[in-house]
Amino acid sequence: MPPEKSDSSLPPGPPALPDAGNRFGWQAHEAIQNWTQSVDVKTSIVLLVEIAVAGAAASALITDGGELHGAIGLHLVVAIAAVTALAAAVACALWVVFPRLEHRLTKEHSPKGLLYFGHLQARSADDIAAALKNLTAEEERQQLAMQLHVTSGVAWRKHLWLQRSIGLLVLGTALLVVSFVAFG
Repeated sequence: MPPEKSDSSLPPGPPALPDAGNRFGWQAHEAIQNWTQSVDVKTSIVLLVEIAVAGAAASALITDGGELHGAIGLHLVVAIAAVTALAAAVACALWVVFPRLEHRLTKEHSPKGLLYFGHLQARSADDIAAALKNLTAEEERQQLAMQLHVTSGVAWRKHLWLQRSIGLLVLGTALLVVSFVAFG
């Protein structure tokens, strides 16, 4: 058997990074990207549950034949609070997955940015090629540090809003159960 030939049409792998700090930074960047993807997946699942529960609760409250339609007094207050909490849970979950491109900041930082797609799309291919050709390990570290700072903030906010969404789902569901059980 002849030895396998390498496919020269494949792009070469990334060059070896000159120092451990940059290698670690890229590993941290990959971890943040994974956490961000994970929170988006979790949010998609939670959002489906929230929409189903909120939809059922709203239907029970506003349709003529709904179980909560005839609620009055405290019963009505609890039912409305349940639907409101569930609607707020849906809104929080939607905020997790809503793309925030921050146009003004992106435009302001695009002349120097080499990692964020919003920066790169605003630059010409020749400009990007020239910047990459002369990139030093220190400049790479600075680009990476900026990206780590920004993406970690995005991941943190997404997780925070998902946490709020789940908390409101629990509150709304508990109020809904109280509305059916205590007043039923």
